[in-house]
Amino acid sequence: MLISLILAAMAFASTEISAEYEVPVPAELVAYSRFKMEPVEVQTENGEVRVKYKVPLLLTGLENEIEMRGAYGSKGELILNGGKGRAECDGFQNGQQCRVKYNSLDLDLARSEAELDKLGLAEADRAGVLQVIKRFQGVGDSPAAFLREREGGDMQGIIHYGEPIPSAYEAD
Repeated sequence: MLISLILAAMAFASTEISAEYEVPVPAELVAYSRFKMEPVEVQTENGEVRVKYKVPLLLTGLENEIEMRGAYGSKGELILNGGKGRAECDGFQNGQQCRVKYNSLDLDLARSEAELDKLGLAEADRAGVLQVIKRFQGVGDSPAAFLREREGGDMQGIIHYGEPIPSAYEAD
């Protein structure tokens, strides 16, 4: 009995990892494209990987908890799938990342703007962050924004693992 408990504990490993979320944007918005995240929970059990995290509230306006599962392929790649999206990961160590694409997040631009106002940013920085949020949510004036909005937003990103890089904008 004791041996089976020890083996079960060894087969299941859970870790919380520091992470930062990046929205792919044009060069003029890169300074505003990274968002703090709560730690990402990664669990491995019998070769299956389960990842749980929350998309930054600033990006969505509403809480979105994500859970995806998958397994490592023969070349070390990891494809994760879940009810709200898909991710391709190269790992969870410092400097590694997951590229994610969501298909059904709960979004509320007004609440995102309210969260943004709490940061007390300078107006130019607030405008830059808001452009990134709108791009993520698919809101805007361009034809591409219209298509993203019709399809439920762009909702793509990159989760970077490890210590966050310093932000180009800071709260006052």
